[in-house]
Amino acid sequence: SLPGVYALLGRVALVKQQNLSAQSFFQKATNESPNDGLAWWGLAQAQVALGNKSVARKSAQRAVDLGIAEAKIFIK
Repeated sequence: SLPGVYALLGRVALVKQQNLSAQSFFQKATNESPNDGLAWWGLAQAQVALGNKSVARKSAQRAVDLGIAEAKIFIK
């Protein structure tokens, strides 16, 4: 599926520390599949890496709401 491809590309970009690309891919993934908790978690990770902590908190909360408990680390 397209959202899955975007999320995979986002993960690869995160590993390569290409954080703007990662944010873009995860944003596409969450737009296409708004109930994908892992995509929201990836988006939060990219946002934190870019220093956007307040935005990342919202993405992390969405991930937690969708069952990704480890995203709680960004909610403070």
